[in-house]
Amino acid sequence: MTDFTIEFAGLCCYYQVDASFIRVLLVDASAHPRFPHIPHVEVQHNCVVDTPPLPQAMVGGKPSYVRDSILYDAYLLNGVRLWMPSLDAGPPDKQPSFDAHVPSLKNVCPEFGSSKIAAFVDDAPPYGTPVAAQFDIHQGGLDIDDRELSKLCFFVPKRNDPPDEPGKPRGLATVSKLKLKVNGDPVLYVLRLGDSVAKKMKFAPGLTHIRIGNMAEAGILGKDEDDVEHFSIYYAMSDSNCTPLPSGKSTAADDHVPVDDLEAGLGGGCSNSQYP
Repeated sequence: MTDFTIEFAGLCCYYQVDASFIRVLLVDASAHPRFPHIPHVEVQHNCVVDTPPLPQAMVGGKPSYVRDSILYDAYLLNGVRLWMPSLDAGPPDKQPSFDAHVPSLKNVCPEFGSSKIAAFVDDAPPYGTPVAAQFDIHQGGLDIDDRELSKLCFFVPKRNDPPDEPGKPRGLATVSKLKLKVNGDPVLYVLRLGDSVAKKMKFAPGLTHIRIGNMAEAGILGKDEDDVEHFSIYYAMSDSNCTPLPSGKSTAADDHVPVDDLEAGLGGGCSNSQYP
């Protein structure tokens, strides 16, 4: 039995399907005009054995890249469901820090709609639904990486603040963690949405973690991306009639912006979120 960690980095939403099941949704933001996102599975270099069932991504123009002195490979996600068998008993165990720093989208604004998120959650999302990946969680402990929090930010007015304590400044989690116990060498199952047979992505013995990310290239490389445009993608998972969208510094005319000393942005990437 091996302790294994799956990190979820950047733009993803934890959808609570029922008391025993959470589906992590990666929305396709690859066409974002300023920060095209790369949905991917990140693995330490040469730690995928056999032929991987996903194409390799180019990051920084290279097939492998370095972050924090570690060499990684990334594999592209496009319309797939992922899961990893675990020996843990269910249901998923959310830690208090997860709920405190991974806000719920449902309270962001009164006009928030659920139709787009609901489409993402379908076992077979309708054609054209921009689903990069779904990851199914039935067991394990959900927590955050407290080294990967945004700057302190809050919502103005308070009624649009998604956390439990409206108006309280807090860092938002750009990386969360699922801790599992696996039997033998870890294996990630990959099912193309619409197919009936899953393929295995086998990892080298001794590997203890992977990252499932949905980030711009700079974020993958560990570079700061302090720009309000990132936070606007957080709202883009809602229906188009959900307003407002953050657009810059907080002013009397535009008071819905997450604020840190009148400066918006999430540093290394988009926030994780929860729904509903």
